[in-house]
Amino acid sequence: MRAAKIVQKVILLASIVLSVGCAGPQGSGYTVEERRQLLSSIMADKIELVGPLTQPASFDDDVIPDGLEAVLVARDKQGEPTKISGRIVFELYAHRPAAADPRGAQIQTWELPLASDKDQETYWNHTTLMYEFKLQVDLAVMPKGRKFVLLARYSDPWNEHMEDQAIIDLSGLASEIRDQVRGARAE
Repeated sequence: MRAAKIVQKVILLASIVLSVGCAGPQGSGYTVEERRQLLSSIMADKIELVGPLTQPASFDDDVIPDGLEAVLVARDKQGEPTKISGRIVFELYAHRPAAADPRGAQIQTWELPLASDKDQETYWNHTTLMYEFKLQVDLAVMPKGRKFVLLARYSDPWNEHMEDQAIIDLSGLASEIRDQVRGARAE
């Protein structure tokens, strides 16, 4: 009788061990597509270039712009800001007024990785929950025009793409720089 109880306990223990072992990553019960669907609920659903914050910027101590600071927010399906991983390409175009596609001639392209912890530290702003990219461009050699189009294209690890664009208006830039230079000289 006692041997039978020991055999029952051994069988029970063996079945528990086997069932726990089967519940690991391979035996989770989710298909690859179901796993992808679960992850998609917390991953970026869209990206947005924040137009008012995406503008010419000085990256050193002077007031003369060295390029564009592109501010981008990624949002999940609930509309909440989220981080992204993959790569992002920015393309700067001349502006075509009154056109269905406002992008004219391409001026410059930047490709930036968002693949490592260092990349995240470089571009992620913990306060605003947005990415900030410093895009070096010589504004003096840009074609004449007051408006430009900046396109952001994000590619995730599955090589799916999202994009957004913003129109950048430089019409007040010359007078703004003049005012800043005058203010700096007055100090």
